[in-house]
Amino acid sequence: MQLKPFSIQGFTLIELMIVVAIIGILSAIAIPQFAIYRQKAFNISALSDLHNLMTAEEAEYSLTQSYTPIAGNIGPAWLFGNTKFISKDIGFSIITGNSNAEFAAYTAHTQGSKEYAGDSQGKLFFKLISNGATAAQNETS
Repeated sequence: MQLKPFSIQGFTLIELMIVVAIIGILSAIAIPQFAIYRQKAFNISALSDLHNLMTAEEAEYSLTQSYTPIAGNIGPAWLFGNTKFISKDIGFSIITGNSNAEFAAYTAHTQGSKEYAGDSQGKLFFKLISNGATAAQNETS
């Protein structure tokens, strides 16, 4: 039995160019979709934090019979360690009115596309924003 010499065969330039083109097409489709999914996740996180704020306000109301704006170490601010952010990069504000018998809460993520609002009636609203500079972020700066 005679051994044949070992030879290495590689890919041609055309084959390599086709593979690179296919990878380019796939990434052109995948990267924008990833950005959309990421922005949706930021928005959902802000909405979740709004629900947490509203629950904290209702708990405060059940104890004191009044809603508490974000101030000092009382009310919902105390629950979040006196920080201006609930979760990472989510700004919030709470405004009370009518002798603290009602409230409005706002949340938005710095990289999200929506600002969410909720009130003491349990209503939820949102508005589209063009950048992270929203009322909720302005309250936190």
